[in-house]
Amino acid sequence: MPKTLAKLGPNRHYVERRVRSHVLLCVLAYLLAKVIGQRLRHAGIAMNAETMLGQMSRVQAAEYEQAGQRIVPMTEPALRHLNRVRAVEYEQAG
Repeated sequence: MPKTLAKLGPNRHYVERRVRSHVLLCVLAYLLAKVIGQRLRHAGIAMNAETMLGQMSRVQAAEYEQAGQRIVPMTEPALRHLNRVRAVEYEQAG
């Protein structure tokens, strides 16, 4: 896994509690990236989590309220982006 996704070290924390928190968040990010990668591979998509998230960063949304109504305009994601998101969706056992 590239260091750019997890961003573990060097960190600017000097209090032990903050250092531990930083490392915990990095480990959780690493595990999430691995799960995303596994789900992409299982769906037959040859891509890692970092690449997918980089491509998805082009999709933008903004939320505002107008005349008491919630409006969320969003750039239209490409079909390939939607397929990748569907590949990693979490299905809750019902």
